[in-house]
Amino acid sequence: MQKEINKIAEHGIVWYAKKLLERAEHPTDINDAVNKVAGLLIGFKDSLIREFYTNEILDNTSIKKANLKNALSRLDKEKETIVITEDTNLRLPKWADADRVYNHRIDWRENAGLLTGYWSHENNQSFTQVTNFIIKPLYILKSINGETKRLGLLHVHGKEDQLIEIPSKAFNSVEFFQTMTKDRGYYKTEDSFSKSSLNRIFSAIGDKFYEAEEFSYLGFQPEGFFAYSNAVFVNNQLSYCNKYGMVQVGNNHFFSPSSSEINDNKRTDEEGKRIKDGNIYFNDKSLTYREAPVSFETYCQHLVKMHKDAALPLICFGLATLFKDFIVRYEKMPLLYGYGQVESGKSTWAEALYWLFFDHDSKAFNLNQGTVYAFWNRMGRFQNCVQLFNEFDENSNNPEFVRAFKAYYDQEGRDRGAGVKGKVETQEVRCGAIIIGQVLSTQGDGALPTRSIAVEFTNKGGRTAKDKELFDTWNKWIIKGMGGSLIEPLKYRRYFKDNFITKFNENLNKLKQTMTDNGDSFKERIAKNYCILLTAGNIIGDKMNLGFSYESLFTYCLNGIINLSKLIGEVDNLGIFWKTIDFLYEKGEIAEGTDFRIETEMKVKKNSGKEPQFIEYNQPTDILYLRLSKIYSLYAQSYRQTSGNKPINQKTLESYFLSCRAYIGVNPSMSFKAPGGGRQITSCFMFKYSELSLNLQKSFEPEEETKKDFNQKCFITKSAEECELHSGKHFLAFTVGYYNENASLGIDALHAKCFTNQLALINRLTRDKNVRIKGKLLEKVSGSYTTRTIDCSSITIVNEDGMEEILDVVF
Repeated sequence: MQKEINKIAEHGIVWYAKKLLERAEHPTDINDAVNKVAGLLIGFKDSLIREFYTNEILDNTSIKKANLKNALSRLDKEKETIVITEDTNLRLPKWADADRVYNHRIDWRENAGLLTGYWSHENNQSFTQVTNFIIKPLYILKSINGETKRLGLLHVHGKEDQLIEIPSKAFNSVEFFQTMTKDRGYYKTEDSFSKSSLNRIFSAIGDKFYEAEEFSYLGFQPEGFFAYSNAVFVNNQLSYCNKYGMVQVGNNHFFSPSSSEINDNKRTDEEGKRIKDGNIYFNDKSLTYREAPVSFETYCQHLVKMHKDAALPLICFGLATLFKDFIVRYEKMPLLYGYGQVESGKSTWAEALYWLFFDHDSKAFNLNQGTVYAFWNRMGRFQNCVQLFNEFDENSNNPEFVRAFKAYYDQEGRDRGAGVKGKVETQEVRCGAIIIGQVLSTQGDGALPTRSIAVEFTNKGGRTAKDKELFDTWNKWIIKGMGGSLIEPLKYRRYFKDNFITKFNENLNKLKQTMTDNGDSFKERIAKNYCILLTAGNIIGDKMNLGFSYESLFTYCLNGIINLSKLIGEVDNLGIFWKTIDFLYEKGEIAEGTDFRIETEMKVKKNSGKEPQFIEYNQPTDILYLRLSKIYSLYAQSYRQTSGNKPINQKTLESYFLSCRAYIGVNPSMSFKAPGGGRQITSCFMFKYSELSLNLQKSFEPEEETKKDFNQKCFITKSAEECELHSGKHFLAFTVGYYNENASLGIDALHAKCFTNQLALINRLTRDKNVRIKGKLLEKVSGSYTTRTIDCSSITIVNEDGMEEILDVVF
């Protein structure tokens, strides 16, 4: 066995010589290879051993004997030749640079075999080799955390230069310096290496590093360019980082740690994908420039086909985020808030924007699992980029996350200790935040929805073949990576900045005027939120075909403002108060004439300083006169019983009246029925009754009720809508028409309002569909007026051919 091994065994120095010659393509490369081999041979002090290896190399390679002998002779002479400088009497080898030795007491050799390294003038007597390597200076990085560091290349003879990060403290401690270099491989210091040697090395190379700024975050930079992990987009041009992670912008150098060889992990999984393996900069690689498979315009147009109207806020929010640093100088930046049932498509919808910015491997932040630090790192790691936060639920998430989303609207970050006594750093809010969850937040007067663009999703059942085709096409694009397409809208940053303020004011005035003309109520904050989207889509839509018109975007934003304002009005403290008033009136605990009055007026009187003020109307207007003396205590009691929480105090409620669109003022003297009989004059609050969601004008005539089984074919006259009970439970309500059994076809149609708790049927129960309804019919007769309601136990769709389709629903 040993004989067989000996046949194929080869000396390392011979193998190395062969490899050098294999890589040599030109005569200069061959000459360099010969010099490197000679550099290794010169290290053997024993002449017999050197001669043995010399013959081995000559016998097994194409190196000519004369060339190798000449190289060895030259190195021997350099080693032995001594130069004595005139002014210092230093004894130096011929190769040494006297000026460097004179100035720094150190010199170095490169590609000199075993003689490669730093040589230090020790004790004013000798010139001694102290390392087997040298450091080639590259960059000095300005500190982002109080510590300066340098990038350099470690060089030893015969090996590829290795990038190394050198903290400043490495030049203050021999032990630290030695550990740092040895950790990177066979980089050694000799026994003669001392603190003086270290000081001399720093003296020689300390000022040879280019100054560079390390990216503390990626995305848009304050100098006016967009930074990917591997490239920058500046002045409409793309510049890539070099292998060290450096890129030059104008006269400045910038360092991107995630693209530097020093942090590069070459390990891959079985499919060839890079693995994290502890690289703290790995997540930054998710924002990497690569050429997108399709243009930004094509991608947006495809999203409109996939998500219909829901694509409009998605695209416009992405555009607003790209210019967020500019927008927040003048206006608040809303959240994008998608909510709805499980498997309703909200995740795919949100990911369509998230993966426009980041690689497909990047995952959303799970609000039920992530740490507080990781959360804030997401908020601040990428400027003018979206971030996706999944599983939002104000009742189960970390309360700090919920508070953070509210503070996001004002761009308020998080202060934390900087690791230095008395010093604090702020984790900034730099992203455009998207949150998705199953329910819409209702806490704190609807504080979060008023800071959001809210998009509701319902479970529409299975996807069609067309839906799947659109999804598959989109999925192929995002797997390849769409991040490179962002430079297309970024080209219009100057145009956006020049037009944003003017367009925003024009669009906001147009939205307000349209709603005012139509008699729609709205909240100012919500109007501004949607106007941010409208303006972003408006400006970039002037330059690019995004797949929708300005008119359709305007209509979407208009309806969004109206619907969300109405919804917030129902969940905020004032909205709950009005719902409670309605409830108390239904129960008969408050009465018209005693606790409130509704009068049709042409003129009202209200308190205004010392003298009352009169307000006149152009047409008869219903006015609600409201006393709070008894109503507030009943409201507070009902609120505690239904919610288990403490109600707002009366003074705070009265202050909320001031922000109510229907509020007129305080009437100083209105006549009400007194509890014991007679009348009393007192002050009260006044509201425009038509602008309140109240029904305080009901008939109290005696009612007759009948309840019976119902099983009959009907036709839907009003599509299903989702409603909420006072208890907070949700149900569907829709209206059907049907005929008495004894009536002629098409004559005497009766109508009934139907109720079911099966919310998933909302898109099946649409107007003009024929259905068979089974359930309990309740008829209430009050005078000449009859109301009919049906609690459904079974619903069947009747197709055009008369076939009946029983909906697969358990009631």
